[in-house]
Order: sequence, then structure tokens, then C-alpha cells
Amino acid sequence: MERNAKISAGRLAKAFGRTLVLLPHHDDECAAGALLHELRAEAMVLFLTDSAPVDSYFWGKYGSRERYRALRQQESLETLRGIEVEARFGAEEVLDQQLYRRLPQALDAALAAAFDWKPKTVLAPAYEGGHPDHDCASYLAAVVAKETGAQHWELPYYHRTRSGKYRQQEFLAHASHPVEWDLTLDEAELERKRAMWSRYESQCQVLRDFAVERESYRRAPVYEYGRAPHAGVLNYEAWKWQVSGREVVGAIGALREEREAAKTVHHGGVESTMRRLRASA
Repeated sequence: MERNAKISAGRLAKAFGRTLVLLPHHDDECAAGALLHELRAEAMVLFLTDSAPVDSYFWGKYGSRERYRALRQQESLETLRGIEVEARFGAEEVLDQQLYRRLPQALDAALAAAFDWKPKTVLAPAYEGGHPDHDCASYLAAVVAKETGAQHWELPYYHRTRSGKYRQQEFLAHASHPVEWDLTLDEAELERKRAMWSRYESQCQVLRDFAVERESYRRAPVYEYGRAPHAGVLNYEAWKWQVSGREVVGAIGALREEREAAKTVHHGGVESTMRRLRASA
């Protein structure tokens, strides 16, 4: 089967059905604009961070981190309300670039949303080493999909290849070679996406670097979340952010171990109860 295939946003929306979209940041939804417009009331977006990094480089011209955070939240709420998509917010006080530090709380919020929304599909950023929050969201989506029986799909944002080349809106290659579905957008759909993107005053410079006509999806491959997306320098490491791939992978590993330990305790408790019941019978 060929790796790339074309599909309309409407057909893909029908295949997705009721969808929970796990996104770290306000404006990440722009990458899925055409699909979300087709899903409308069948989609719910859960934002996993407050979208405001600590570094004043990002929020300096807005006067404070709090003002920047509030503006980004308002932009997303207005945009999603305009296409009839519900928006919710995850654990409190999860800072942009620091989702890995609050993974247990974020997972609780994601599972709560999933059990409430009952999605057929969970959509999240790909595990690509572009942004630490994106990689964490990918792991959370994998857990939620497994716990709820939903299908796990993903979309690309940006990453560096193993050789260090920067790529946007392209999937990092995976050994399983999952089929990538590229949306075919007509002029009306492109205009709707442009209108959607134009609402983001805080992110206009960032969005300018992305191609509005590109929108791709694939079934998420089975990732080894105990390892970085690739062995090279990850994008956020190249950008000298104050977080390493080792820290992100370590946080994911710690949560996985915690969940496994909890399952063992629960299973042991069930077995103990059954032995007591059999003895008293």
C-alpha cells in the first residue's frame, strides 16, 4: 500500500467520528483547521498547557506572561466557538514547555475528558521531537486511546531529522511506514482556514511560516516512548530550551512505571480477595 494518499476533509471526518483532540497549545488547532471545520460538534479540543512559557522572549511585548496567556486562550475560544467545536482545559498551572513536569495531572484530565466525551478517535501531535509538549501529548493520546478503545491518529508540526534538517508539516519517518493521508482542500476550505488563522494576533509570525494548504494525518504507529523520537539532536534541544529529550523520556517512563505499579497492586488486591472468598466458601 502506498505511503501517501489523498482524501477530502469531509471523508476523513466521517472516518474519525466523535473525536477528542489533545493539544498542548492555543493555536495548535490551526494545523487541523479543515478537519475540525468538518467535525464541528463531533470534536472536542482539550488544551493541556496554559500556552505561556516562562521565558519573556515569548510574552515580553504583551507586558506579562498572564496577559499573553489570557490572549492566547481568548483567541482559541473565539476561533473554536466560530466553528462549533467545544474547548476545554486540562490540569491547572501547566506551563508551556513544561507539560512533562505535570504528566500525571495531565493524564487524569485527558482520561476524564475521554470518559465523558466517549470518542471514537483520539487525535494529537506526532511523536517527533519538535516540541516537548507535543511529544508528551502523543504519549497521553496513546494511553487514552488504549484505555478507551479509541483509535489513535496524529498530525505533524515540526521536527529536525536525524541529520539535523528542520522540517515543518512533514511526518518523521517511522519503521512501520503508516499511510499518510493528505487533505485535498478547495478554495473555499482554504479561505476558511485563512480566516481561522487570522484570528491569532499572538501567533501571526509563527503561523506565517506554515503552509495553509497542507494538512496531513496518519494512524499513530506504536512508538517506543521509552526512547527519544530519534537518536539525533531534537529540535527543542537545538533551540537551547531548558529541557532535554532525556528529561521528557524520563518523565514518560516514570508515569508508565507508576501506572504499572498501580495495576500490579490492584491485581494483587483482587487476587487476595478471591482467595479469601474461596477459603470461606
